[in-house]
Amino acid sequence: MRMLQVFDGLPEFRHFQRLTGQMAHCDPVGGAAYRLAVERCLADLALGNIERGEAAALLDAARGRLSSGTVGRDIALRMRLEGLLDSLEGVLLGRLLDAALSARPDGREAA
Repeated sequence: MRMLQVFDGLPEFRHFQRLTGQMAHCDPVGGAAYRLAVERCLADLALGNIERGEAAALLDAARGRLSSGTVGRDIALRMRLEGLLDSLEGVLLGRLLDAALSARPDGREAA
């Protein structure tokens, strides 16, 4: 998604890419799907297609799909994936959401 070029220079986005790359190493299908869901969410938020609350709900759903997809896998792999998710969420995703809001073409902030 070229809309994400807005984020290319951000250290938070590079860190996001690194963490989701590690997730894809643990779970190739689930990790890639999670990354795509987050990138789409950021792009939609930056374009003004969704608001921050909707973005948070979409991100929670993406985490749920990734976590439920690891059920039955090796416990060490599941714990590694959960650790990566915990590292990613919170401050890092919050900063990316803020960057998406500030990149809106109309300059309006979400409520």
